[in-house]
Amino acid sequence: LYVDYKIEVTDILTNYTSIDEIHSYSIDESFLDITESLNFFYPEIKNRYEQMNRIALDLQREIRDKLGLYVTVGMGDNPLLAKLAMDNYAKHNDNMRALIRYEDVPNKLWT
Repeated sequence: LYVDYKIEVTDILTNYTSIDEIHSYSIDESFLDITESLNFFYPEIKNRYEQMNRIALDLQREIRDKLGLYVTVGMGDNPLLAKLAMDNYAKHNDNMRALIRYEDVPNKLWT
């Protein structure tokens, strides 16, 4: 059952980036590089972090609507910051999303 969900979630993720840009971290975690697809989804939004947040919201909704699963999303300027955002912030936020940018590191990680 768990593997079936992993396959279905990965299939949904391919709606947001190519399969080559999806990196499985574990059975229930993946990193997505959406750099190339940001402007494809929301060209009217000029701030890349707002674009990332909108894509994350869409992804959460699609997974919830199709599979009944609630997912947390960590976003960052690199995979490490995205993982730290998820573990330290997204899991504790009501919207289950969080972002750590390079400029956030001193305040969010060093304190």
